[in-house]
Amino acid sequence: MLEEALEHLVRGIVQYPDEVRVRSRALRRGNVLEVRVNPDDLGKVIGRGGRTARALRTVIGALASGRYVRIDLLDANEVRLPGAGHRRPHRPPARDPRRGRGRGQDRRA
Repeated sequence: MLEEALEHLVRGIVQYPDEVRVRSRALRRGNVLEVRVNPDDLGKVIGRGGRTARALRTVIGALASGRYVRIDLLDANEVRLPGAGHRRPHRPPARDPRRGRGRGQDRRA
């Protein structure tokens, strides 16, 4: 039911409605709805500042009646590897500017 509702909403927004595909995958926490659209339509589905995507997530979240649902927006050409894209990439911690340079790191002119 959620897939059909999301597909109906997205088809009303995009220029190429025949290329809209919604796929549901089950996770331990809930469902992931993967929306694929034509690459030219991705900006319309996301909206300015993400407003349209946020509105879609709000409506589908209300229809989900308390169940966890995540919506991923992808262009039709994007390849998603299993398990990829769900974790943040590792980033080294930022250097604290208040602490100055570390030991052994003298400033070179």
